[in-house]
Amino acid sequence: MTGRGRESQSDKHNKSGINMTLKNAAFKPLMAASLLLAAMSSQAMSDTPIVTQEATAPTPAPVTPASNLAYVDDLKLLAYNVYMLTGAISDWSQQTRAELILQSDVIHGHDAIILNELFDNGPAQTLLDGLKGQYPYQTPVLGRTQSGWNQTLGAYSSTAPEDGGVAVVSRWPIEEKIQYVYKDGCGADWLANKGFVYIRLDKNGHDYHVIGTHAQAEDGACSDPAATRRSQFTEMQQFIASKNIPADQVVFIGGDFNVIKNSAEYPDMLETLHVNAPDAYAGFDTSWDPESNGIAAYNYPDLPSEYLDYIFVSRDHAQPTYWHNQSLDVTSPRWENKNYQYQELSDHYPIAGFSYADDNTRTESYRFVNQPYSAVKFRNQANGAYIKINASDNDGWIKVNGSASDAAASFNLDNWYPKNRAFCIRSNDFVQVQGNLRAGSYWNWWLGGGGGNYAYFTKQDNASNKLRIRILNDDGDCLKNGDQVVFVDRDTVSGKDYYLQRWPSGSWTDHLYMWSGSVGANETFTVEMGVGEKQDWTSKLRYVQ
Repeated sequence: MTGRGRESQSDKHNKSGINMTLKNAAFKPLMAASLLLAAMSSQAMSDTPIVTQEATAPTPAPVTPASNLAYVDDLKLLAYNVYMLTGAISDWSQQTRAELILQSDVIHGHDAIILNELFDNGPAQTLLDGLKGQYPYQTPVLGRTQSGWNQTLGAYSSTAPEDGGVAVVSRWPIEEKIQYVYKDGCGADWLANKGFVYIRLDKNGHDYHVIGTHAQAEDGACSDPAATRRSQFTEMQQFIASKNIPADQVVFIGGDFNVIKNSAEYPDMLETLHVNAPDAYAGFDTSWDPESNGIAAYNYPDLPSEYLDYIFVSRDHAQPTYWHNQSLDVTSPRWENKNYQYQELSDHYPIAGFSYADDNTRTESYRFVNQPYSAVKFRNQANGAYIKINASDNDGWIKVNGSASDAAASFNLDNWYPKNRAFCIRSNDFVQVQGNLRAGSYWNWWLGGGGGNYAYFTKQDNASNKLRIRILNDDGDCLKNGDQVVFVDRDTVSGKDYYLQRWPSGSWTDHLYMWSGSVGANETFTVEMGVGEKQDWTSKLRYVQ
């Protein structure tokens, strides 16, 4: 048996287990774009097929009263990359996440939503169907078919292995729908009908023009992805110019641009698209973030956080008096995939675009940003002492005999994904616990013979991967100061779960063991920690005066 600890010898103890079931840990990273290239047959896309077809009008939406804002300031948009890759390429519980997105408050209150990465047809349709109650006017998914569009332009190919994954849904009647497939692409993107969706919607008798896109991704098979994106942005700008949209009408361009804010490519993108930067970035600091987002952390743990998603306004047309982009670090109820739990709707955060904030505008982050679980103490109910590591031994025993002032009794309590940025630990979460006195000193358990079998020690950079925390006074909220908790771990030989216990007597008194089948004072600990703080966005928001 091993808890990712020392080598297994034999099961020296006869124990009664807790009746629980946990999945075996088996990890497989997200397939890279090269696997997508290998899996798909190469098909050359035609250059400029153009198909004209009338779209079927949906059932009219309920009439919504006009706001007091002027025309150009009176549209609220959301751009959301929902990370629904084809299931054969990447299984990230797409159906579960589609249902959770529909339950989230982040989809409410917009005039239109631009959706990216609707590649997995079943979950994508679940999401689109579920949005029809609020957004009954919808485009088809870009590049999936020529049906349902007024025009198909660019390099559409009926034999492309994958569609473009973009759709726009609207609260207001869509008067015109055009899909445009980029002529330029590289790597895995070349095998998909990626491009942009254009709609003209009618809100209270006024025309608004919205373009949703997903630009060329970074790909090792591409010699110059930035040059490909520039070519795509040029195609988009040429399309806008060809539409001869009146200068007194507003044109919005949103989606996943795959251009990092504040990079050298960012101003080049703005210039190529003929757009201005938003007046305010009024939300979370990133839109794709392996530091804070569990899905992104699992797939790309070593990459930096980036801002990639935007909603811009064409500078050649009517201009809002003020324009916000607000990245919303939205969270979800917990779900499980790849043997761990996540609280994410996607690997990207949605971007809200609006002129002025109102009473419904989000004013703070969804997540705690001060790392409240970075200095946690656990006081035992039986002896009143604290769990502590051995300050002088890298793989020393963990004991329950510390004091509140003991530096060795302070721990970083963490989820697995994201790591080191836990924002909400819930009852029955898988956790890893690291001593703050010595970096990398994780809780693990010993099975090397003798009386120390199943006792906990600190193993460098190697945490027990079945350790969970259970909140006895669970109110459904995040773990907080004063909560009563127990720890549960898995004996991988017997396949049973046991509570961690302060050993009550004998030569191993106060050592921490994975041992007990029931909860008592020796198994119960009181949490002592700071208060979580969210990021305040109010200073970045502008309201109507």
